[in-house]
Amino acid sequence: MKLIKKIAAIMFAFMMVFSLSTNVKADDSNEGTQSTVGSITINNAVPEHEYKVYKILVLESYNNTNQAYSYKVTDTWRGFLEDSNLGGKYFTEDTNKYVTWKNDVSQDDAKKREFVTDANSYSETLAKPDYSKVCEKNKTSVTISDLTPGYYFIKSATGALCMIDTARPNATVDEKNSVPTISKVIDNGKRPTAGRDYNSVNIGDVFSYQIDINVGEGAQNYKLVDTLDKGLDLQNSELNGKNAGFLITATNYTKKQLDENVDYEVNIDSATNKFTITFLPDCLNNCNKNTVIHVMYSVRVNKNAMIDTEMLNDAVLEYGTNSKTEHAITETYTHGFKVYKYTTTGGEKGLKGAKFKLYTLSETGEKKYYKFSKSTDGSEYKNSGATGEEILVSPDGGKFNIVGLKEGTYFLEEIEAPKGYNKLAKAVKVEITLNADKSKTVKVDGTEREDYEAQVINNTGDLLPSTGGMGTTLIYLIGGALVLGSGFILANKKRAKAK
Repeated sequence: MKLIKKIAAIMFAFMMVFSLSTNVKADDSNEGTQSTVGSITINNAVPEHEYKVYKILVLESYNNTNQAYSYKVTDTWRGFLEDSNLGGKYFTEDTNKYVTWKNDVSQDDAKKREFVTDANSYSETLAKPDYSKVCEKNKTSVTISDLTPGYYFIKSATGALCMIDTARPNATVDEKNSVPTISKVIDNGKRPTAGRDYNSVNIGDVFSYQIDINVGEGAQNYKLVDTLDKGLDLQNSELNGKNAGFLITATNYTKKQLDENVDYEVNIDSATNKFTITFLPDCLNNCNKNTVIHVMYSVRVNKNAMIDTEMLNDAVLEYGTNSKTEHAITETYTHGFKVYKYTTTGGEKGLKGAKFKLYTLSETGEKKYYKFSKSTDGSEYKNSGATGEEILVSPDGGKFNIVGLKEGTYFLEEIEAPKGYNKLAKAVKVEITLNADKSKTVKVDGTEREDYEAQVINNTGDLLPSTGGMGTTLIYLIGGALVLGSGFILANKKRAKAK
């Protein structure tokens, strides 16, 4: 990961690194010592980013006419020089501790990039830089002054910037690295244009996320950190059968699909429900400013899902030196509604023992029933995510909740009424909608219920046509009318006989 930022840093860095001739004011004398004080100005700087400067080599004396310079390594970077896998690849040191470049690094772009990569790696082991300065919020350049002549290594939050030779005292360099960005959508089966930053689900549902990383120039140290809500479980084989379900592809890249342990590494922390994808240096080295990395993975909604409360998925890209992008956050919801089984016969009271089933209808009219897990007191039935049918029984007081459902239309079918009470002839229609403002609307038989409650009335007598219908009231009216009619006819007959 460090490689990418080291690449843009390096390519640009090294236009200035060893042949910095523009925007540099040369000393008028042909000879000099390190008493000259200089500066480094960084243009196109990222506002509010800190630029750190490390002095690797001290310039003891120089001769501009003969292009002769005498350098010694600083105490801080001696470990770098003496490590054959780091500075030892680029420097030689004589018996008098004077340092010279070897392998003609200054003329080899690949070696320049490699040097910046190694220098950046070593700089991370140091307690602090020799100099540092933050670019002001509304500025696009930053100047670091009071530098004595030598070779300096610069890096910013976006990545390694370059090596600067301050034998010529005032150097100017352009920041070539750029800030990456990320975005995330939820894949609802119509990827990617139908994606949105929130969705509505059943407990047990599996769905996918897509995170897009817009790679910046000089990409370095990219780590995608994603934290899932406790109601969401990362799936292990939903996409490609490996990599914990991760499918990572790229556009404007050397290949379409990235490979684990070659291009990236995955670490999953089940205790915190978090995973980290670390992009390896070789992968970042092959990216360019137009590269977009796509990370796809699936989750399953589990029984810990909160009802009518957002379940967050929070993704952030860490990059460079202790920098982060804005967080990309999505929200997932699962819903529920209330049921009140009651009678008005002899005064309103809740009814215990009514039995129901819940189903949805497919486009072809086929019923799909739901299976639930029941709370100890019978006051809640939670969608289990399993296939099959479940009988829901009204408890004491007649009230219970049905939860763990996505937005949609449901039918509450009474299959058995309490003894002595009539059974509904028609299922109760319940419509759940997740609105654009992420609030919930519940309609019962076409009427919006602010309390989200389906009130199911049962009275004694014959079969009721539907919930809350005319029922026995209509029968009583008809019966009463028949009795009155019969009485009227009998009265008329008696009059006729009397006459």
